[in-house]
Amino acid sequence: MIKRIDIQVREVAEQIYQLQRKSYQVEAELIQFECLRPLVETIEQLRSTEEIFFSYVVKGQIIGAISIERNKTTIDICRLMVDPSYFRRGIARQLLQHIESSTPSIYHYSVSTGAANKPAIKLYESVGFCKQSFELKEGLLLVHLHKYTE
Repeated sequence: MIKRIDIQVREVAEQIYQLQRKSYQVEAELIQFECLRPLVETIEQLRSTEEIFFSYVVKGQIIGAISIERNKTTIDICRLMVDPSYFRRGIARQLLQHIESSTPSIYHYSVSTGAANKPAIKLYESVGFCKQSFELKEGLLLVHLHKYTE
């Protein structure tokens, strides 16, 4: 169900682009901030990212995805999105767990989200992330969460 995808493939990028617009619109409404990067970036900007993407596919459709940036000891979770019609089915949790289980040499994971995005914060905390800091960036209060595995 979860597999690595190539964001350079036009059809893949189009599916991710549509998915992130639906998913991040829900977050934008929760945190009352309409200028989230996934809502304002173009498909060309999406395709040019160096993030590594994984998808969750149901009946040939990408209904969930996660993207990461990785270095030797750290993974930064850049995007985590699920089609709103599939919310609360454990898909985001499975994507997070897939990243952790497929990167056993990594001991530090980080992610940021809007401080008002209580469902996301609850999800991250439920899989072992802890709030570390807050930052006001471009008018949005962000919370940075981290997880250490060793």
